[in-house]
This record gives sequence, structure tokens and C-alpha cells, in this order.
Amino acid sequence: MAKSAPKPVTACLDDNPDLGGLVARARLHQRLLEVIRQQLPAALRDHCVACVLNLESELRLYVDAASWASQVRYLAPRLLPAVRAVAPVKRLRVRVWLPVQPVTHKPKPPRYPQALTVERLQTQVQWVSEPEVRQALQRLLTALQARR
Repeated sequence: MAKSAPKPVTACLDDNPDLGGLVARARLHQRLLEVIRQQLPAALRDHCVACVLNLESELRLYVDAASWASQVRYLAPRLLPAVRAVAPVKRLRVRVWLPVQPVTHKPKPPRYPQALTVERLQTQVQWVSEPEVRQALQRLLTALQARR
């Protein structure tokens, strides 16, 4: 029995009716991004990182910094005719892409007051006239003394 040659992933996606629509949508988004980049000055092209056309025909263009977003917003009216030649876009919105950065630092350990500060607070609690405040301070002192 002869083995068949492996199929490219794109061919598998195109053959699947459920996934074919997603592939077509991704290709449309890529084409729209290419059209936008062609219309922009060279300095702005590389700062446009993605675009998504939603169900309300609103195209969201994502750029990598707020400073570039303001410049692209200024040019948006010039971009719309070229974009509308590819897809029925009603509105173009420019957003800043904020990639999720992993936390690389450890949180700092909590700082507690020095023993002398706790002792002074303990002597001063008796002079607090408000009962609720006095109770809150006593709970704080209990927690601080348990940390020692």
C-alpha cells in the first residue's frame, strides 16, 4: 500500500467547510493590512501590526504605539477609499496594540514597621477616644505582633 504525500495545512483548512471561513477571514484581514500599509508613508508602515474587520463592518487597525496611532488617525480619511475597494468598511478605528508582557520581577516582600514603632503605637492606643478606631488599631497591633 503506497503512502500518500502529506497535505499542507492550508489545504486541510481549505477543505474543511467549518475552518475554511476562518481562513478566508484571516486572508481578508491580511489583504486589508497590506492595502493600508501601501497607502501609508514608509515611516508608518511597519508600525501597523494587525487589523480586524468586525461584523458591523468596522475595521480596527492596530499600531504598536500611541504616537503612531495619532498619525495614522490623521491619515484615516485617505485610507478609506483603498480599503473599501477590498471590503465593505463603514468606519476605520485606530487602536494601540498592547502585547501582554510576562511578569519578570518578583513582588517585593511586605514591609513591616520596626519593633520600636509597634511599641510606641501600643502605648498610644489607650489614648484614642473613638472606640472603632481603637479596636482597629488593636487588631493591627495583634497582627503586627504575630508577624514577629
